Amino acid sequence: MVLDGIIAQLPSNILIDVILMIIVATVVAFFTHMIRQPLIPAYVLTGILLGPSVFGLVKNYDAILTLSEIGIAFLLFVVGLEMDFRKLKEVGWVASLGGLIQVALTFFVGYAVSVYFGFTELTAAYVGLVLAFSSTMVVVKLLSDRDELQTLHGRIALGILIMQDFIVVFVLAILGEVNTFSAGSFLGVLVKAGLFLVLCMIFLKYVLPGVFKISTRNKELMFLMSITACFLFAIIALEFGFSIVVGAFLAGLMLGNLPYYVEITKMVKPLRDFFATLFFIALGMQLDLGSLGNFVKPLIYFLLIVLLIKPFIIFMITILFGYEKKTSFLSGMALGQISEFSLVLVALGLQLGHVNHAFLSLTVLLAVVSITLTSYVMNYQHHLYKDISKALVFFERFSFVKQKALQYVPEKNYHFVLFGGRRMAPILIEKLKKTKKNALIVDYDPDAIKKYIEHGIPCLYGDMSNEDLLKKAKVSKAKVIISTVMTKDDNIFLLEHAKAMNKKATIIVSAATAKTAIEMYERGADYVIVPHLLSGEFIVRSLFKAISDHKKLYAMRHKHVMHLLSMATR
Repeated sequence: MVLDGIIAQLPSNILIDVILMIIVATVVAFFTHMIRQPLIPAYVLTGILLGPSVFGLVKNYDAILTLSEIGIAFLLFVVGLEMDFRKLKEVGWVASLGGLIQVALTFFVGYAVSVYFGFTELTAAYVGLVLAFSSTMVVVKLLSDRDELQTLHGRIALGILIMQDFIVVFVLAILGEVNTFSAGSFLGVLVKAGLFLVLCMIFLKYVLPGVFKISTRNKELMFLMSITACFLFAIIALEFGFSIVVGAFLAGLMLGNLPYYVEITKMVKPLRDFFATLFFIALGMQLDLGSLGNFVKPLIYFLLIVLLIKPFIIFMITILFGYEKKTSFLSGMALGQISEFSLVLVALGLQLGHVNHAFLSLTVLLAVVSITLTSYVMNYQHHLYKDISKALVFFERFSFVKQKALQYVPEKNYHFVLFGGRRMAPILIEKLKKTKKNALIVDYDPDAIKKYIEHGIPCLYGDMSNEDLLKKAKVSKAKVIISTVMTKDDNIFLLEHAKAMNKKATIIVSAATAKTAIEMYERGADYVIVPHLLSGEFIVRSLFKAISDHKKLYAMRHKHVMHLLSMATR
């Protein structure tokens, strides 16, 4: 009763609501971080606490939902900015054809299960659509946080998401015509999409380059121009009958083709993170547990489809396209949730009278649970893969496309095997040329491997926490094994397996902290590289000696510049 009185006296002001949301989210996120848990569930929990299901502290509910839509728009704007279609070219078939197959298969599974539970055909179609799409917002954030956007599985996941987003654009446009659907209405959608794309091309070629060239003289003006472009194309998309997020995404794609996209991305990201936080809070606020009594059993089945069947479909599609089991497994696990577009679809269906409020709550709960679980799964996906990797070998026999091997291994055995070549490879290669010792570089970045192949440097694509890869790299024959990878679990895996395969090898690993370095020594590392300590030791030993000798300092400087130039051109 006391709490109800306090709530009633709170001023009904959107600013007060946003301030309250951010304060509570900060407190919940702080304690979540303290126990080393993902932050997205903390934001969702904040929404549940502040929403009508618990305390009902947020009063301007509709305004908050509008702000959360801006969060989705900003996220896709930044995705468009960072999109490099040249990097997606290598996964074009699995992303386009594979993504189309995945959406179709997941839709039919969801539709069939819904009809079995007695849903009407129209509602079952909505269920199929809800389950078919995955969250660009969540996946991009989680992959970015883990620095995995540029990995092969990251690109496959992102490519499939882009295909899903293109499909959902047409679905959103056609839903309004579902009662009077015809070939003519579908053709009308295609024509509008074509006109919108033509308009974007005109802006990209004749308007944006000149405008942004002028705005680069002032960072504040460039920031405003970027936000204006995002909102302008969001409004234009609405005029064409599409969602604002479609316009924001295309605006990002256009600005991503300008020379200033890196600076624009850096300026817009904090704004994106703020509104993205509001989106996850708003997601929790939409949950109405009281209306879900009749949906408990269907909910369990829908979750199984999203969390298990959809990732398995993506895994099998990726395997069929010739990718190895770990890349396929991680691609599937990343997409085991429903999309923010699913909420938009159901909200539109509610307006059109196709579904009811209880179905909206069911969709929100699906989103909350699947997004929350994805945050945890992606934290432990490498451990999970390690546990089931042997069982996944069975599925590799179904591959009917052979991908071009990302490797150049001209010799049988190598004196040095280096994991994570980007940090130390150029220095090591330069040193080894003088000693005439051969080295093999193992890296998880496809672009890095391609550059090594171009330069005739022995290399192998793969993840070091894979026993098959260690065998392929012939660590059992190596004299020295070096890891510049900073991930603790990966280095522990390397130490355990490399020592078992080759007791005589000298194993050097890397660590981010002194505490981790000590643990690595305890696990048998011969030496542990701690970059910030090593650089300090270098300054004390080498640079201080040269300070008093200008000729020696200049020689060191010249050598360093030449080395940096050689790295920049690789």
